[in-house]
Amino acid sequence: SYLHDTAGVAHGDFYAHNIKVDNASGRLYLLDFGASYSKGQYEKKAEKIEVRAFGVLLQELLERRKQEADRTNEGSQQSKAIKLLEDLIPSCMDKSVASRPSFGELREIIF
Repeated sequence: SYLHDTAGVAHGDFYAHNIKVDNASGRLYLLDFGASYSKGQYEKKAEKIEVRAFGVLLQELLERRKQEADRTNEGSQQSKAIKLLEDLIPSCMDKSVASRPSFGELREIIF
């Protein structure tokens, strides 16, 4: 949201392999801005493409969480937050680019 709304920059490659975690602080760092671009006249369409990447990211993270829960015998306890994120994936990855939510809409849903 900060990149899009405040800095006016789209990352262009928003996938798990471009996110690193500082285990000491818990902070997340977004890496590899090689595909980034300044937002302009194609801002809305480009954002919807990045929303699809966000859907892929959610899917990957939730699958890793499930694998870890299975490995540690935590079972399938599912919080409301996890269910909410799982429910967002189909809309983020909708084949119709125009039908995908914006990051602003996602922010409203999540928070």
